[in-house]
Amino acid sequence: MVTLLCFGDSNTWGYNPATWERYPQDIRWPGVLQNELGESYRVIEDGQNGRTAIEGKAFAGFNTSKADLVSTLANHSPLNLVILMLGTNDLLMRSSVSPDDVGKRATEALVELEAVGVARFTHNRGAIVKPFGPQQLRDIFHLRRILETEAARCACGRLQRETLESLRSGMRELADDGGSRQWSEEEMGTDRHFHELIAAGCGNARIPGVG
Repeated sequence: MVTLLCFGDSNTWGYNPATWERYPQDIRWPGVLQNELGESYRVIEDGQNGRTAIEGKAFAGFNTSKADLVSTLANHSPLNLVILMLGTNDLLMRSSVSPDDVGKRATEALVELEAVGVARFTHNRGAIVKPFGPQQLRDIFHLRRILETEAARCACGRLQRETLESLRSGMRELADDGGSRQWSEEEMGTDRHFHELIAAGCGNARIPGVG
């Protein structure tokens, strides 16, 4: 059996703008694809409302992070094909984003997936999903723990006191405001900023580019 993963936004999820509900499975495009391909194919849908291709503060709360895609691939591995259907929300939410930007980010995502061992590039065939499961995911997070620990050690003494005070203040505000509706978005932004500071301040120019 050939297994396909459809990874996308609300179009993949099946959002109905008229009712704010979800279209039936046979109406959603992954369901249509399943019906057309037949029983010898298995089509898995992974759609999320608001999902974007581009990461950054401008898309806080809607990001498609590498960890999101990596964990999805791990959950459904082994796969024969992955269909990425992203970019609509990027273009809707930010007028400065172009289709070329979305395409570039999709290409970068494939390169990053190859770097962590999830995909490989084959001549004239593009990117191919490699067998991926719990052990491979543990290996990735083990490596990340090693790198982050060393980066944090190297960053000690390099960061400005004002920067640390600002970060500490932000953490205190989060601790005092756990019931806010924006708390989750603010927490993700603070966590991202914290890791960016460590990566930028560790003194190793290669660390910021590591997934």
